[in-house]
Parts: sequence; C-alpha cells; structure tokens
Amino acid sequence: MQAAVRPACPLERPGSVAAAPRYAIVKAKVERGTRTAERGLEDVYAALRRRFPEASADTQDGLRLAWRDRWLHVRPSNTEPIIRLIAEAPSGAAAQELVDEGRRLCTAS
Repeated sequence: MQAAVRPACPLERPGSVAAAPRYAIVKAKVERGTRTAERGLEDVYAALRRRFPEASADTQDGLRLAWRDRWLHVRPSNTEPIIRLIAEAPSGAAAQELVDEGRRLCTAS
C-alpha cells in the first residue's frame, strides 16, 4: 500500500517565510485625562488626521490610520482609563515614531 502524498503548504516551502516582509509592532498607552474622558477622543482623532492627512482613516474601532507599508491604531480602552496606541511598520524605529507622535497628540489634545 502506498502512502498518500500531500502537497506542501506554501508556507512550508523553503524560502517562503524568509521572502515575506518583516514588520515591527510597538504598543503603548496614555493615561486618559479628564478632558478626553468627558468629551471622548474626537479632538485627538482630529489632531491625528490633521497631522497625517495622507493616511487613509478608518473609524470602526477608534481611529486607524493606514499607509501602504504601516499603520497606527488609536482607541480608548474598554476596561481602563487609558488610550491604547498600536503601530506596525517595516522597522521598530518607524513604528516607534508613529506611536511617539500619536502619544504626543493624545497628551496635547
């Protein structure tokens, strides 16, 4: 009896994973001040949109700003009085820059 031969999954082929682009994720949080707690994050979202007008914006869950090769997601926590920031970019430094700018705008608004 001959054993069944299963074709290899594309990710099992040598070099497939190595050929995929690598991205870094950076996560941070900012204390939610009384002003943002009372008014929501509309001022923060507006400041982020002004700062990054070239990014596409999605407001389904907070504000997600997206570029071709990176994104920044800013949203209130549902369990803590904080604002969560998550960024993904081709390098840790690029992701950190997005989070730092988002944090700066969160605390300024």
